[in-house]
Amino acid sequence: MKKTKNLMSEEDFKDENVKIRITTFVDMDVYKQLKKLAGDRGYQTLLNEILRSAVTKKVPKISQLIETIKKLNEKSEELRKELKHA
Repeated sequence: MKKTKNLMSEEDFKDENVKIRITTFVDMDVYKQLKKLAGDRGYQTLLNEILRSAVTKKVPKISQLIETIKKLNEKSEELRKELKHA
């Protein structure tokens, strides 16, 4: 009889890998800025990263965070253009 591999691991159940649904309200300007900054990564991913940084006290200067996101978005756009012309 063929052995099957367990598809789930302990890693899958660590708190940082388990997603839960919450409902919250944010100001429209904050939401729009998150969407703009996040680009293709999605605003929820960006929001999660910001919240994780805040609760773990690993809070970079917001200007550094915004600059990093802008650079990632620029790089993403460059790659998208290269792939489009390939």
